[in-house]
Amino acid sequence: MVARPRRRFWRGMEVAAVLLAALIGSQVPVLIDRYQETLAGRAASAREDVAAIVDRARAEQMAVHELLDDAQGQAAAHMTAQLRAQIDQAGTLDTARLRLANADLIERPVVMLAHFDQEVAADAWTGFSPAVSKPGPSLVFAGLGAGLAGAIIVGLRLARRRRTAGELS
Repeated sequence: MVARPRRRFWRGMEVAAVLLAALIGSQVPVLIDRYQETLAGRAASAREDVAAIVDRARAEQMAVHELLDDAQGQAAAHMTAQLRAQIDQAGTLDTARLRLANADLIERPVVMLAHFDQEVAADAWTGFSPAVSKPGPSLVFAGLGAGLAGAIIVGLRLARRRRTAGELS
């Protein structure tokens, strides 16, 4: 008698898990779009920083590498390291932005994770609000989320059956 209500409870929990996974999956395209917008803003800011470095080098009638190599003293060395880091960051952010912009629907999460930047993600998450702005991609990722949850549930059931069958042997 007790087994049937317990089984119904767990079936209900499985359905809830699949629905929750679908709901979370439907938000993946929206979050990626927000991440991409934030990344584009950061890349533009980094490009402006690099342009300022180039302008400074021009004003001093030097090439950028000469400006960076010309630094003397501890404070200048720190400034040079900072300028090099800004130049590197501009390249990294631009590369990530372009790869994400050129990725297709299914590749986008993989590309985002491959070029993941924690600060960009934190800013993107801060400005994130759940929505379904793109029904097609949201539906695809909702299906993927539900399918993944369903596969995990089936795997757990099979593992439980094997364990139960092993205990009966």
